[in-house]
This record gives sequence, structure tokens and C-alpha cells, in this order.
Amino acid sequence: MAMGDSAGTNPLADTVATIENLVERFGRNIDAYRQGKYNETLVRRELVERMLGLHKALPLAKTDHDKTLLQRQIKTTKRKKSIIREI
Repeated sequence: MAMGDSAGTNPLADTVATIENLVERFGRNIDAYRQGKYNETLVRRELVERMLGLHKALPLAKTDHDKTLLQRQIKTTKRKKSIIREI
């Protein structure tokens, strides 16, 4: 991740790392979500929290690269949200 500062010292880097972990976990568990083995409320809450975190981090972005990265993650999260609606 090319955020400049290492995780733990940069709030933007910390937020991005957290979101990346959540997106990866979502991808690993997609079959369980589709089979009803996962609490729908929890999935939706994670998505909402992820979106709020991204939107809070966006104004903290200092470079165009950071802003672009966050905007892409917002788009990805919105796509994941539409998948959850289909389940």
C-alpha cells in the first residue's frame, strides 16, 4: 500500500487497511452469505460501517492517489452492497 506512512501512524492508511481486510473477508465468506449461514443484519452493518469509514477517510486523503484509491474502494463496496441485496 503506497500511503506514505506505515499503518498505525496514518489514520488514512489505517482506515484503508481495515476496509481492505473487510472486503477480503466478505469475498472469502460469500458462499456462506448466499446459503443463509450468516446473519444478514451483521453483513449489512459491516457494509454500512465500511462505507462510513471510506467517506470519513476521503477528506483526509492528501494525494490524488489516496483519493483515487478511496473512490475505487467506495465503488467496490457499493457493488458488494448490491450483491447482498440479491442474496
